[in-house]
Amino acid sequence: MITIGVAGTAKNTGKTTTLSAVIDELYRENPDKIALTSIGYDGEEIDNITGLLKPRYKLKEGVVLATAKEALNKSTGEFEEICDTNIFTPLGRVKVVRIKKEGLFVVAGPNKGREIEEIKKVFSEMYITYTFIDGALNRIAPMEKADAIIISTGAAMDPNIEKISDNAGAISYIFNNIEKAESRLIDLLKGINQITIIKDKGLKKMSFNSLLDGENLDDITKEIHENDLLFLPGLSVNSLLGVLIERLIEKNFSATIVFKNPIKLLLSGIAEKTADIINKGKSHGINFKILKKIPLIAFTVNPYYPQYNPIENIYKEAYIDETLLKDKMIKKTNLPVVNIKKDGPEKLINLIKSLKV
Repeated sequence: MITIGVAGTAKNTGKTTTLSAVIDELYRENPDKIALTSIGYDGEEIDNITGLLKPRYKLKEGVVLATAKEALNKSTGEFEEICDTNIFTPLGRVKVVRIKKEGLFVVAGPNKGREIEEIKKVFSEMYITYTFIDGALNRIAPMEKADAIIISTGAAMDPNIEKISDNAGAISYIFNNIEKAESRLIDLLKGINQITIIKDKGLKKMSFNSLLDGENLDDITKEIHENDLLFLPGLSVNSLLGVLIERLIEKNFSATIVFKNPIKLLLSGIAEKTADIINKGKSHGINFKILKKIPLIAFTVNPYYPQYNPIENIYKEAYIDETLLKDKMIKKTNLPVVNIKKDGPEKLINLIKSLKV
């Protein structure tokens, strides 16, 4: 089973449209082998901020869905319940259902990694081929359970093309441009959840798993020495990560810093800042590695954004230059960039089918 996470950088960036197109295309060959869930709540008909229409999921017969009980009550299609789960959301217990009659569905799924893992186990036992996880960058943490990621971005994040492409370049760098750790290192750190310093004489485990305050930073600085390896399994606030790098540079230490996965690093703070910190460390001989690579395989772009009209006190549709946006993003990410409405899902389908798990 291949699990794909699709995350949006903001509302109205085309995430739901992307997922719908990909699911519909794969459905042609796999009518009962596709499953969908969401990190949190998505699929509402009207954007609750702008008041503009938003697409919901129109799911066909045979598709499997994991969503909350109350979300099912808002759906227009028919379904049969496969099983309950022990996962609870503000909209009730998450249920696994199979669509019996095509209709519109609201998706409100689990919000923890272990809960995604539970849902994946159920899907796997149903011999699902493709599982899709709907999410957003501000709630992307559980997507560490995905095999690959697609990011939807566009003018709704920021109508400035340079800012969109810079952000995409930094996100791409975090996912795809940090070297994977060697097998021996992966084995050594397996099951360790605390910040750990690997020395010639053994492991020094700290009492905390994230770099979140100055006290944590001071404790690490006291313990780390030349040629040590530092494992940061949890979140590392990028302002503190930046100070840590500065201290290593001042001491002229050739240390190696290992992150658990790119999603933990992405959640450190502003992606552009995080990428700058890593690049600065690299330029001074500090190495960076990732225990688990989660490839970012493509971006989708939406040139539309809701523009506020203060005179009428409403939001209206507006667009940026799509061609310029795509060109700049391709240069900065070195990844496929797709406008799903114009280009169709074929390129994404080929990328998904080429994945090996």
